[in-house]
Amino acid sequence: MKKLKNGWVEGWVGELLHLSDADVEYIETRRALSRLLKEQREKLHLTQVQVAKQLATSRSRVARMEKADPSASADLLLQSLFRLGIKRKESARAIGEGRAARVRGSAPSRSQDKERTTCVAKPVRATGG
Repeated sequence: MKKLKNGWVEGWVGELLHLSDADVEYIETRRALSRLLKEQREKLHLTQVQVAKQLATSRSRVARMEKADPSASADLLLQSLFRLGIKRKESARAIGEGRAARVRGSAPSRSQDKERTTCVAKPVRATGG
């Protein structure tokens, strides 16, 4: 992490949040599935409301799935994708393409396949008491 003025630091989100490689892989997998869900919905010219009816859920849940909200599990994303006509190979390709794009990127990484989202944060100091 790079120290900035007034106690602020700049670094990779994974470092700042103390994420393991496995945590990053899981998050990136869910992000890839979420992007695929939105792409499939748009390819089928469906609204979130129409997809919600097809999946027997709410529009807000579809929106959360498309945004990779933590409340939308990978299991829910996969089931939804399959119900919208995506095949296993397509979902695997989407996950793999996300990984390949991260590997091709010029940003440095811990193991050459992690997306390096940089952020600036001011660490919270623990106070005694």
